Amino acid sequence: MKVYKLDPNAPDILTSKEYYKDLLKNHPTVKADDEVVESLVKPSINTIRGSEHQFICDDAYISFRYSEHWAQGHGFVFNIGERVEGYTNFLWVYLLGVLRWLFGVSPPSASVKLSYMITLFTFGVVGFTAYRLPLPKQTKLWTFAVAILFFATNRNVAVWATGGLETRLFTALIVSGLLLVS
Repeated sequence: MKVYKLDPNAPDILTSKEYYKDLLKNHPTVKADDEVVESLVKPSINTIRGSEHQFICDDAYISFRYSEHWAQGHGFVFNIGERVEGYTNFLWVYLLGVLRWLFGVSPPSASVKLSYMITLFTFGVVGFTAYRLPLPKQTKLWTFAVAILFFATNRNVAVWATGGLETRLFTALIVSGLLLVS
């Protein structure tokens, strides 16, 4: 196997096309061309790393303000003294407020970390759900791998893994609910 030397000006090895082309070169069923590398391998690594799309959506700051005021003891208000409910994600606002109140973690920081942890949890639930299907053992392993791969290569999973909104929590609750009823 080729040794890849890192230097400060070189791109990250995990996002290097050449690294994946060499890795897949001898794979019996995958042709290691740029299209495969770009569409499958790189997005899944970036989802797991949560770095390529890291951002906080501007809409998340509405939830942050409500959770901050709640943690300070003013209740679920956007402006102190005004009683207007302007959020649609009570559980998310509450969780961010609890983290602020108990540990002093700012809502923006808590939302990114919590979203990323929930994304990793959802990976586990997706894999476990796929593995639990009543299939022969050989088929179970492929089903598990395909489910994880499809989830990992979904652009929305990568983008919203750190977006600051309740998207990952909602996804985790839906996937966990499906697991429970299956």
